[in-house]
Formats: sequence, C-alpha cells, structure tokens
Amino acid sequence: MLKNVVRMLTLSAFVLAGLVVSASAQSIAVSQKVQVGFDFYVGDKLMPAGEYMIKAVSRGVTHGVIMIEQVKGDAKIAVHTFPANNQDKLKPGSLLFKKYGANSYLSAIQLGDEKYLHQVLKNTESRIAKRESEKKVAKTGNAKAATASSLE
Repeated sequence: MLKNVVRMLTLSAFVLAGLVVSASAQSIAVSQKVQVGFDFYVGDKLMPAGEYMIKAVSRGVTHGVIMIEQVKGDAKIAVHTFPANNQDKLKPGSLLFKKYGANSYLSAIQLGDEKYLHQVLKNTESRIAKRESEKKVAKTGNAKAATASSLE
C-alpha cells in the first residue's frame, strides 16, 4: 500500500514538472528573425544593414545575454541586457534604436514577453555619442536663442 502511494506521488511529481517546463518554454520566444534596413551600432561594433537572427543565450526571460547574428554575413555580437518596461507596446521581434548624430545605436529588443523589453547596456562609445549629440543640440539652441534676441 505504501509502495503504491510513493509511486503515485513520484509519477505526479514528474508529470507536474513536465507541464511546468513545457508551459514556460511555449510562452516566451527565444529567437526572432528581423530585417534592419540601415547600418547600426551595437555598442562600439558597426553592424551592416540586413537580416539578423536575435537569440536569447541565457535562460533569463527578460535579462541576460542576447546573440545578434547576421543571417547572410559574418557580423555577430553578444550583448548584455536588463529588463525594462515595454511602454511603447512593441511586438515580439521589434528592435528599438536611438540616434545620436548620424549613427543609430541598438537600444532595446522585444523577444516575446510583451510586458518587458531587453534593454541593451550602453557602452562608453554610445554614451560619448549621446553627450556629443546633446552638446550640439544645446549649442544650436543657444545660437538660435542668441540670434532671436539680437533681432529684437
């Protein structure tokens, strides 16, 4: 009798574990193909326009390491990400870019959990580009303000 109870509990535990693993694997995409129509930077690496496979390397749902690999080419990079709210309601497979000056930098990736984005960690080069872009905007704004006040 006790032997049968132990067998039933063991079998139930295996079935439950299988259902949990199966449900979690189906709910979140771990890879997406995307087409990017322009050159862009991921950190300090320039990635050419083209089709890319975006894959979650680590098991974290909304953070960890993401591999970005060009489908017909040799461009490839792994980036560290952290979770951010998906305020713009981006769909799975969407990429978000920030433009600093003439360069576009990959900012976030949406891979499946519609509540969150994979926010790409900024490196030194993208931070410098952002600062330079903000300085140019500030100088242009001050020059326009000075010109407008001198005309009055």
